[in-house]
Amino acid sequence: MPGAEKDGHMRIIKRLWHTWEGKIDPSLSLAGYIWVLITATTAGAGLIAWASTTWAWYWQTFSWAGVGLAFMVALFVCSLCFYLVALAAWHWRRPTATQTPGTVHQDLDKFASPTITISPPTLQASLYVGEIRFTFGELKTDRHTEISIRVFNGSGRVVEISSISGTIRFNAPNNKDPSRMGELPPPAIRPDTSRTVAQLQEWLLILAQRTPASQADKLVAMLDDDSSILFDLSGLKIEVFARDEPKNIQTLPLWHGVSYSKGNGFGRIIAMSAHLSG
Repeated sequence: MPGAEKDGHMRIIKRLWHTWEGKIDPSLSLAGYIWVLITATTAGAGLIAWASTTWAWYWQTFSWAGVGLAFMVALFVCSLCFYLVALAAWHWRRPTATQTPGTVHQDLDKFASPTITISPPTLQASLYVGEIRFTFGELKTDRHTEISIRVFNGSGRVVEISSISGTIRFNAPNNKDPSRMGELPPPAIRPDTSRTVAQLQEWLLILAQRTPASQADKLVAMLDDDSSILFDLSGLKIEVFARDEPKNIQTLPLWHGVSYSKGNGFGRIIAMSAHLSG
């Protein structure tokens, strides 16, 4: 077939080229260098021998014997000079003490393969808080509230809770009345709540909170009046860590705050700007 014949011809041409490049060309190059060296040495010696014939006293004294003697001396001197130059070049280009002749050029052909290290995402970037709710059912009778936080673990690792600290402040919208603002103490994780979550799983954190009577009465009054309540979560700190990196403790990315109203229920606050201090 024409295509097969063409491929066969190309293989023959490539084989001939590799033979020429690997065996014939180096030999011819070496022979060429030797021929150039001999020619240069002989020509230099011959030029010096011819120059000796221009000296009248030298020609009259030694005649052709002097020409031959000048040629031999010049040939020796030129050969010695070429040898010394080649020896100096060899010493200048020879391998260092940490290299062997076989590895000098091998190192030039080596290309280090790139090393790509992929670090896992931070927990703050891979844990997603989807819902935060407060439970006030037992606030009036038992001074007890609960906070439910739904978290999705997209980190690819098992995550555990380390500690909970900080406080939660509350206020009514656009309010400066101290009777409608306050601060709740740090909550604690409920005993029956799992402290770990597997990768790609949802984590329901339930925090229990004992509320002081003064603060509980304020919340109960606001709830009875159907007043909206803003909960500032910026002071609440929930620390978590990946099981494979127990010393790398990070903060759970909570919302800035939560709003509550009787008609609309709970909502997320993107940026808390309400005045929450007494």
